[in-house]
Amino acid sequence: NDIVLDHGTRLENYLSIELERLTKNDEHQKNIMSSLKLGIWDWHIPENETFFNDAWKHLIGYSKIEIGNKIDEWLVRIHPDDLDPFQKKIASLLKGDINFFDIEHRILHKDGSYRWLYNRALGYFKKNNQLQRIIGSTLDITYNKSSDLLTGVANFAYFHEILSDLVKKNKFNSENNIAVMLIRLNRFKNINTNLGY
Repeated sequence: NDIVLDHGTRLENYLSIELERLTKNDEHQKNIMSSLKLGIWDWHIPENETFFNDAWKHLIGYSKIEIGNKIDEWLVRIHPDDLDPFQKKIASLLKGDINFFDIEHRILHKDGSYRWLYNRALGYFKKNNQLQRIIGSTLDITYNKSSDLLTGVANFAYFHEILSDLVKKNKFNSENNIAVMLIRLNRFKNINTNLGY
């Protein structure tokens, strides 16, 4: 009886230590993901349920309770110009034409602005080649898309995007006027190159 009790105690201790190790490892992984600000999503196709981690929700300005578990939470926020290419990638994956994709698109942030996201996704298929789930990661690349990497100054593409959004918002509002001032710096590239910035 003492042998059984000793074995049971050792097993209980072992399981307790393993559980603590796994919990610490899980916390460590969560801390890594949080510091990377990497959004993770997992779309279970048969159930049409999608898991978005807290970092994914935070990328677009929402708390963990403000976003549900349907893929439409994402699709309705994608910029209209980017929705079709995104849906084509998803459709190719669903048909089994591809098993992986990456794509950049804009998404509506809670504050009303658009953010650029970079997504990588991998499809997981059953033995009968039936897609079961799509797991992906999402990274905010707005800064890279909206500013010059060398100077950090907003680029023309960002300027054009902001101006287009302002025009659309004010198109039917005669009370608001939009003015644009353009300053051209001649030979800026020469100055930039010679000063080593």
